[in-house]
Amino acid sequence: MSRDTYLTSVRTFLPSVKDTFILSFKLGVLPWLLGCWLHFCTFPILGKTASHTVEVLSDYPLMADKHWLMGTLYLVSALSCMELIQKVKFELFVQFSRII
Repeated sequence: MSRDTYLTSVRTFLPSVKDTFILSFKLGVLPWLLGCWLHFCTFPILGKTASHTVEVLSDYPLMADKHWLMGTLYLVSALSCMELIQKVKFELFVQFSRII
């Protein structure tokens, strides 16, 4: 394999690896981390402790999916709120530009 062929194949392969990494982070890791964060923040409300959570997760490892689902719902609600805020800001801009 010549040097030019090797460089060409590496240049076409690396973006796909980067895109795969970013997609797996956005769809897998980030929602799971947000779900864990939400769970940690609700310890005082639910009256649970970290040791109790670790005990439950060690007995039922598929309960970690709950964290992913909660993180995904958190991201979806944040996205919908962001769209509403942008809509309100645009309407206020239109009203302000009519005054001027």
